[in-house]
Amino acid sequence: MERFSAQTRVLGRAMLERSVATEMIATVLGLDDSQVRDLAAELGAAAPPDRRIRLADDQTLIAGTLKTADGVRLYTPRQLTYLCAEFLTEAPIEAIAETLGRSPAAVKRKARSLGLMLRQRQRLRDDLTALIERDVGHSQAREMPAFPQLGRCIVPWTSARTKALCEFWLEGARPSEIAAALGCSALSVSTKAVRLCLPARSQNEIGGLEVTVVGYICFDPEHHEFFWSTRRSATQSAYRTARAALRAAA
Repeated sequence: MERFSAQTRVLGRAMLERSVATEMIATVLGLDDSQVRDLAAELGAAAPPDRRIRLADDQTLIAGTLKTADGVRLYTPRQLTYLCAEFLTEAPIEAIAETLGRSPAAVKRKARSLGLMLRQRQRLRDDLTALIERDVGHSQAREMPAFPQLGRCIVPWTSARTKALCEFWLEGARPSEIAAALGCSALSVSTKAVRLCLPARSQNEIGGLEVTVVGYICFDPEHHEFFWSTRRSATQSAYRTARAALRAAA
């Protein structure tokens, strides 16, 4: 059985074919450099080049959104992860651009630089579906219990799993570590973290990740899942509305 998720393999192959830098692939897929080389070997692709990349820090994101503060032109790791994950769905480019606070043309250019071509988007989605079906078939053939496929993800995001994700995230665990604990891909973890309003993290002096904003893990009765908020009692929709009001008043 492949050690990487179907989503990671599809995106990884596209970026490897484009000769995207190792550091960029690692950032987008939530892997380390050695795992990127392992992924290339598994896919039978050449090792990606070791080039330095320039990214903005996730701390530049406006709280509760994936939009950067005024004057920040570089993409952040969370923005790139979101862009790549949504590229494999049917989400319109205009909707992705709106979430990222960028123009559709800018999003298309960035996707193209990552090896994600619009004309190949449907093929990538078909490849992802085929890999997921094959992986599920292999699991059933070995008489191992398999989670039912729900939408884009094989493993459903239950309230217990979203709470665990929040706790791991606030403790400083990396996406790949959280993914190993929850049985999903690092890309799925990063995407879900955005939707749960989890705060950006910065690297401390010893190389770990830490959250510098005070907040709480809350339960949203509307969506029946846990999420992060700067207030003790809030729903995700109310929290996002309050944040938008504060930004509009600023």
